[in-house]
Amino acid sequence: MLLNLTHIGQIGLPVADVDRSEAFYRDVLGLPKQFRFGDLTFFDCAGVRLLLEKSKEVTPRGCIYFRCADIALTVGELTRRGVAFKHKNVWIDTSARVPKHWPESFVKFLKSWGRDKVCFATDYPLLQWERVLKEVDGLGLPEDVQRKFLYENAVKAFALKV
Repeated sequence: MLLNLTHIGQIGLPVADVDRSEAFYRDVLGLPKQFRFGDLTFFDCAGVRLLLEKSKEVTPRGCIYFRCADIALTVGELTRRGVAFKHKNVWIDTSARVPKHWPESFVKFLKSWGRDKVCFATDYPLLQWERVLKEVDGLGLPEDVQRKFLYENAVKAFALKV
């Protein structure tokens, strides 16, 4: 498969001080601010969204969100190349698309070998929780898969103490 990861949708950066970082990216670098929601600030970088997120542990790392046409095929190819499942810190999220627009192949992937690697995301406030959760319920996910998708995988991905 020809793997095309040339389109970045979003880059997430952890920051200690959101207000200070927001001022730097807006006033010093001149990036247009899209919006702020709590401790999340979003900027436009020539069509790529930059997310600044408050973090207790600010390390020189971030998260790059690639756009892809078919998530199941992309994950399969990344797995074949030893990326998506070889590395425990590589996860897939569902932000920016509501479940009714997910390809059938992605839902099948989520129900099978992707059950431990996909984290629920809504792209809130653009996509509202109530709408997205209602559509997730309509997917007919087995209870254990839905629990992992909506909760347990994020706990693992972010090493949350719950």
